[in-house]
Amino acid sequence: MYFSDWRVLLRRWYAVVLGLLLTAGLGCSAVVLVPVQYKVEAEVLLLPPKKAVLKGGNPYLYLDGLSGIQDVLSRTMSDAVTGRALLEDGATGVHSIVPDPLSAGPVLVVGVEDSTPEDALRSLGLVLDRIPVALRDIQTSAQVPDGWMVTSTVITEDDRAQLLRKTQLRAVVAGVAAGLAATVMGACLLDSFLQRRRRRRKDPENGGARHCPGPSRSTDGSLPVG
Repeated sequence: MYFSDWRVLLRRWYAVVLGLLLTAGLGCSAVVLVPVQYKVEAEVLLLPPKKAVLKGGNPYLYLDGLSGIQDVLSRTMSDAVTGRALLEDGATGVHSIVPDPLSAGPVLVVGVEDSTPEDALRSLGLVLDRIPVALRDIQTSAQVPDGWMVTSTVITEDDRAQLLRKTQLRAVVAGVAAGLAATVMGACLLDSFLQRRRRRRKDPENGGARHCPGPSRSTDGSLPVG
């Protein structure tokens, strides 16, 4: 913004004040109209088949090699068919299932975002209940025997929802930015209009433009000399 623009804003301060009030109203409206979201998460660990573990052995020592079915399960739980099944079960909001990038083992991070804490927790439970079903269906379709099927277990699960305001904050920032831009533009347009009207009032015949008379001519049409 140039220095002359600041002078325009100072000259039309009443328009600026009105614009700032409207901008504050936009920000408040965004807070009221855009709902907050609540997020819950859980972590699911894939376990090796029972027959793959030696008798009396520790199953957590046999986690290598499960990354393949981990990726397949993640994609299956994110497809449209599973989404429709979860809707039929009563799940709401948005869920995501991705491999944990910070874990060396076959761990899936399950996240759910919903409009209320109760709905988020309920939907998380429905998603967790669906994971063993999807995991078994994947292996059944591949004709894996029962004793050689990979299973899953929940290792962590939130019991309280986390408040998210990112959508609301984006709406507030967008509203305030639009309001400030409209305030500056409106003040400049108002100043330009008032300046033109003032010039027209001073010289109504020429619309405010300065009249520059040309050289006068004598009665016979010749220009005067000297």
